Amino acid sequence: MSNNGNTKKRRVEGGARVSLDGAGESCSSESAELSAIKSMMQELVQQNRTQTTTILEQNAMMQIMRGEIKQLTEKCDAMETTIEKDIIISRFDEIDDKLNYHEILLQNQKWKYSAPYPSDDYWNSLDANERFEAEKFLTEIKTCSEEMRYGTGDTIRFSINADLPYSEVFLPHWKEFANALKQYRYYLDCAEENKTESKYDSSLCLWNMELSDEVLDLLAKALKSTYFNRLCLVHNSFGEKGINFALNYLENNHKLIEFGLVDNPINNMSVQRLCEIVKTHPSIKVFSLNHCVQILMDLICSN
Repeated sequence: MSNNGNTKKRRVEGGARVSLDGAGESCSSESAELSAIKSMMQELVQQNRTQTTTILEQNAMMQIMRGEIKQLTEKCDAMETTIEKDIIISRFDEIDDKLNYHEILLQNQKWKYSAPYPSDDYWNSLDANERFEAEKFLTEIKTCSEEMRYGTGDTIRFSINADLPYSEVFLPHWKEFANALKQYRYYLDCAEENKTESKYDSSLCLWNMELSDEVLDLLAKALKSTYFNRLCLVHNSFGEKGINFALNYLENNHKLIEFGLVDNPINNMSVQRLCEIVKTHPSIKVFSLNHCVQILMDLICSN
């Protein structure tokens, strides 16, 4: 029988036909590509199932919490003594904080860090050391923001240390950081309610970078109800406005046990205010201050 066409067939083991002009190899390649696409799709489906399961579990947890709130509210209404009501209200607040925190975590599953990377013009204006410090700053502020948003990481101590002047290109990154700080109050409230002396130790430290007035305003709003128990500000070139920001946080945060203000010039009036705050502060124990400020503070507070 004659062969009509360019492709010649021959039989191989198992009865399969193989093209002598390379068509079989093409089919095999297409099959491998289809297999890879199928594997990728299966992996995406599995990831989606895992995320859906997490959301369902968190929703179920919130429903349980809402049930507990309802029960506690009903029990509180039935209580007759003030002491018993105070206990129930305290428990109510604890559950409410947990509920708020889990709702925030659910919302943040769709959140992505959106601050833009600085342009080439900015990077070209820096020398090698400045580029290193800028990259370090961008990495650290992004990591801190993500850990606060997602509730990841095994610590509640946040530190950014980069020796560089302020630039407008950093403002979107400070906004992301400040928004994450504002939300983080719910986690700190939950952690504080379940603390043990050896485990609970939250801190915020900003080292060496210049903090502009606009950044200070962002931080002041973000920290209005977000209470770390350690604050350290070192060499921030922020002038009297920065000093007022630090003292306001010390005065309003009654959970603060350690306060650091190093290499940031402070005038005598601010030192006097610092002494007045310390005298009535319920929890402050440790100070890290400029040496001359510490001496002046000791003199003022002793009188």
